[in-house]
Amino acid sequence: MRETSHDSIKNFRRIVTSIFLLIFLQFCYVNSYAQNMAVSGEVTDAGGGFLPGVSVSVKGSNIGTITNENGKYTLNVQRNATLVFSFVGMKTEEVSVGGRRTINLRMTDESEVLDEVVVVGYGNQKKSSLTSAVSAMKGDELLKAPSTNISQVLGGRLPGISSVQESGEPGLDQASLKIRGSVYSVAYVVDGFPVNNINDLDPNDIESVSVLKDGASAAVYGLQSAGGVIIVTTKKGEAGKTKVTYDVSFGASMNANFPNFMTGPQFAYYYNMGDMMDQLANGTITDKSQYVPMYSKENVAAMQNNDPTDGWDNVNYIDKVFGTGFNQKHSLTVQG
Repeated sequence: MRETSHDSIKNFRRIVTSIFLLIFLQFCYVNSYAQNMAVSGEVTDAGGGFLPGVSVSVKGSNIGTITNENGKYTLNVQRNATLVFSFVGMKTEEVSVGGRRTINLRMTDESEVLDEVVVVGYGNQKKSSLTSAVSAMKGDELLKAPSTNISQVLGGRLPGISSVQESGEPGLDQASLKIRGSVYSVAYVVDGFPVNNINDLDPNDIESVSVLKDGASAAVYGLQSAGGVIIVTTKKGEAGKTKVTYDVSFGASMNANFPNFMTGPQFAYYYNMGDMMDQLANGTITDKSQYVPMYSKENVAAMQNNDPTDGWDNVNYIDKVFGTGFNQKHSLTVQG
């Protein structure tokens, strides 16, 4: 009877050991599947020529490399990763690895970027033929960032432009623009006419914005262009069916981080404590019982009785002054 029981225990241990071994092997298989693998390949242009210097990176991470002089690359990635191929003048491509160890890619030209027309001081030019420092932005890009005026948007969207909000007065939320840190003011041109500022323009009415940043591009405007020139082109009527567009936006403005101030009774308590410590330190009093508080119990009680006529109150004036501001914007456009 004891031998039978002993054999049963042994069999049970073997079964449990086998189950744990299977679980361990399954875990090893899953872990090995998730491990990195080496992926290699070559990148060519539309004509089949090798492309050196192409950036090959893993989407969503900082892992990457570039192709060598023969357009070849090697990168350690996970089996389910996505590779991003980017090169100046070429369309950015995303390719899923899917467990493959060899991925070759033929990149195509970014003809739309090279053929894009930019407004400069002496007319229009293609980006591919520009030799001066000019940045441009389409009107659709302006609308991607929520803002009530143009100056706030341009400061963070175009290279070489910095914006400073000079006033916190309600309603004066426009920013002062500087190009390349110049001490001179920026000159504004709207549809060929010089203006003092562009904050009165509705971003929905803007077709494009060009920024002339160096002397070669802005020289046509003379001395007033010493700080650079911002050229704004507004939208024009187009032939076709009538198109009505209505845009509305709503926003809230509030302090993101503000200190938590003491209440009236709290201020009275800590003021009395500090005053008492000072008098003990300079010898005015020798014991706490000798201290006459600056704010008496009657004063503190008056702060809490909600009676503003007694001269004592407990109002949080910060909340009265700094509240939550709301703004809304409506735009109605008719074309055609």
